[in-house]
Amino acid sequence: MKIAFLLMWADVMGGTEAAVLTLASHLAEHHAVEVISVFRREKAPFCEVSPKVRLRYLVDETGAARRPCRETNLDDATCAALAATPSELVDPAWEGAFNRLADVEVEYALRGLDADVVISSTPALMALAVHLCPERAMIVHQDHRCSELRGSSGEPLLRFAPRLDALVSLTHRTQLWCAQSLKDAAPRLATIPNALPSGYRPRSGLDTRTLVIAGRLVGEKRVDHAVRAFALIAGRFPDWSLRILGDGPLAGGLRHLVQSLELQDQVHLMGRSPHMAEEWAKASVCLLTSTSEGFPLVLTEALAAGVPVVAYDCPGGTSEIVRHGVDGLLVPEGDIDSLAAAMTELMESPGTLRELGTAAQEIRTWLSPERIAGSWLELFERLGAERETRSVRRAERIAHHALRSVSGFVPVASADPEPGGGPRLRELEARLTDGNPALARSGARLCVIRDDVTPEDALRLNLEAVTRVLRDAAVPYALVRDRGSRHRVAVDQAHRAAVLSAVAREFADEPVYVQPLKPTVCAPPVALAGQVAGWGEVGGLRVYTIYSVASRTLRHGSAFGCDVEFWTPTEDGGLRAVRPTLLGRELPREAMRPATLRVGERSHPTYEPFTRPFVDDITFPIDVVYTWVDGADPSWRARREETLSGRNAVTNAADRADNRYASRDELRYSLRSLAMYAPWVRHIWIVTDQQVPSWLDVSHPKVSVVDHKEIFSDADALPTFNSHAIESRLHVIPGLAEHFLYFNDDFFLGRPLNPDLFFLPSGIPLFFRSPATVLPTPIQEDEKSFYAAAKTTRDLMEREFGCTTANTFLHAPYALRKSVLCELAERYAPEVTATSRSRSRSREDVSLPSSLHHYHAFRSGKAAPGEMAVDYISLGEREHLPRLTRLLTLRDRDAFCVNDADEGDMPEEEKRRAISVFLAGYFPVASEFEVGSPRNRRGR
Repeated sequence: MKIAFLLMWADVMGGTEAAVLTLASHLAEHHAVEVISVFRREKAPFCEVSPKVRLRYLVDETGAARRPCRETNLDDATCAALAATPSELVDPAWEGAFNRLADVEVEYALRGLDADVVISSTPALMALAVHLCPERAMIVHQDHRCSELRGSSGEPLLRFAPRLDALVSLTHRTQLWCAQSLKDAAPRLATIPNALPSGYRPRSGLDTRTLVIAGRLVGEKRVDHAVRAFALIAGRFPDWSLRILGDGPLAGGLRHLVQSLELQDQVHLMGRSPHMAEEWAKASVCLLTSTSEGFPLVLTEALAAGVPVVAYDCPGGTSEIVRHGVDGLLVPEGDIDSLAAAMTELMESPGTLRELGTAAQEIRTWLSPERIAGSWLELFERLGAERETRSVRRAERIAHHALRSVSGFVPVASADPEPGGGPRLRELEARLTDGNPALARSGARLCVIRDDVTPEDALRLNLEAVTRVLRDAAVPYALVRDRGSRHRVAVDQAHRAAVLSAVAREFADEPVYVQPLKPTVCAPPVALAGQVAGWGEVGGLRVYTIYSVASRTLRHGSAFGCDVEFWTPTEDGGLRAVRPTLLGRELPREAMRPATLRVGERSHPTYEPFTRPFVDDITFPIDVVYTWVDGADPSWRARREETLSGRNAVTNAADRADNRYASRDELRYSLRSLAMYAPWVRHIWIVTDQQVPSWLDVSHPKVSVVDHKEIFSDADALPTFNSHAIESRLHVIPGLAEHFLYFNDDFFLGRPLNPDLFFLPSGIPLFFRSPATVLPTPIQEDEKSFYAAAKTTRDLMEREFGCTTANTFLHAPYALRKSVLCELAERYAPEVTATSRSRSRSREDVSLPSSLHHYHAFRSGKAAPGEMAVDYISLGEREHLPRLTRLLTLRDRDAFCVNDADEGDMPEEEKRRAISVFLAGYFPVASEFEVGSPRNRRGR
């Protein structure tokens, strides 16, 4: 069999490169194996490779000029010009190293490739392989990182995976995410971890009193956490040292950190080493503190040397390698105190260290090159047996994919942030699901499928589950407050054993998870509730059920759990908290006056000081105002045509375009985003022109539809089709709160938010400047009206305050005060009146809520700059659509806008499909404002 591997760089230090070269070397014992490296950056590979492997480079970057590695008549100038030209085959967001020279060489190499199987190692290379390799070659991709966390670099994986013959993941978690995301479009899926490098592997004697952390010194490795954790315990272990192996851009910062902590005698930056097997043989403990890992080679090499591991249970393969309490200790990701405690347990207990070290070597069998190569050969054999129907099945996968995806947007399952927990947890989960069809998996965990649960519901349900157990066990508790949204329950530590037993007993046969808070190292980072009875001296528990929608695009997990904390008595009869509360760490006895706090329909016991409004609480009501129009309504269109026929007020074609008035149900989903992520909103006002969405429950007490006639005192100004005019009258909505958020119907909240993102507790609204600038030029003849309005704001600010403006504002919810808008309407009466009377947008308009309000209030001491994580998607531009996949996967934006801008040439049906599929995936929970929904009172 002829096998070809595709690598970006075969000669650099990296886990992907080592894994590929190891597998290639072993397969080369019985097959013809070639490794094709796109770039050559060093004279020789960093990792050893069998001489039986043909190693071929395509572009040589070791000389003064980048050139093809093959014989060619291209001169240096031509090569340099090609290398300076952006790639036409690979989007820079997928892989920034590609250029036009690499395009030429890769296409030349792959078109003529003589191989039975081609294995790509990055999504960008996979995209090239499925499009350029000969038809006879079976294409297999192995992703060496967490596919679900890749972001833009993983886009080709989701776009082109149906064209693959097989997709191989390093972990079961990633394979499950691929299956749930690709559904019927998925190729054959398999999980095959990376093999250990071949050759003699010395065993550590575990007597060097040395901790080792190895890898690139970059931010995601968080090596500084290892240094800070060691600093907490270094004084207790003066004969122990921490060795840091690797190099990278953060080396200098780490040296400064070591010096500032006065650890120069115990912490040593050693640089990178080409002999890691020998380095692990000199180590006693291996550390790993990464934010995420695919299948970290450093862990497998350390364990193979008999070195126990202390690692963050980060997303990826860590928990599929380390067996907590067997060959290492997993601690909650990012918890430096727990990291130090785990290190301490191994450093002060030689017996435990050696016990774990002995078990660690079992990985040599599990990840032996022979076993892993055998798994690959079994996969090749299966693919070969299916060769006759290969083309037909691929065409069917592509067809299924085409139905679900739109111009690069693929609706996917959301990324799974839950701790891995290790093999033991997976075994218990499998027993729990055996014969129970009601349980399902979402990400790595068991979950309850419900399409009607919001984040607020999940928080409440977990609180009620916990407090029910406490009441049944006759354990007194108090609900306490901090700045987070997660509920916290305080229990005297004298009841710890009773709580642990009650939780284990009550949830023994349910998919309820528990994470330890401030744990001793006997507790794993996550467990099923039935496991917790013997946990011992934990500071508390985070208890939660995971709720997932049927599509798996939304999941409410540990972030919405309920924390049970075991507080310790103080000498004066008070209590000391595990973590700070709004009242600090200690609650004196005299402050422990009984009171209640209400959550949902239930009141819970608390202490009276927690019921008081705090100085930084936002206690004033906040409303939301929408402006909405359905441009497909025949009556509305007739009014518009009659009103604007023959008028010349609009000078830019974009302001006249129908897409400005198109409604694709954005309002429905924007309201869902409010219901999910801002339940604190008091009232919602929807400003329309004689229109009401058919699905809207107009009798809902939290929603009011406001017709233009109710806010325009001048009847001659109506009907109006000018959004600036409508916005100039929002402040006169009867009953509108002083503080409100203004939404266009294409604004969406992206995750749970607190009102202090938009307002200070004093009532000052916050504004969010965009990096987009306003040119210091007069308004131009062909300028879009929104941009002209920004220039008008600049001119008014210069006239009023003698200062200019340079930036526009993010296309996201605008925090406003009614009194400021009233002031602006009076101060700039000529401009505002003219705007309100303009039936269509014009270059003379003033934009009050999206521009003038913020700058004028800022200079008047009535507004302040804020920060918000925002994304803007132009629906008409195909290159923007893959960003919808990233939004859906990571859900890491406070707000986003999917705007049907006039740019682009996507047909209406394609745009409609894209926005419909995306919004239904992002906001699958129908809100209480929708007639007939499970949450709507009419639907009950």
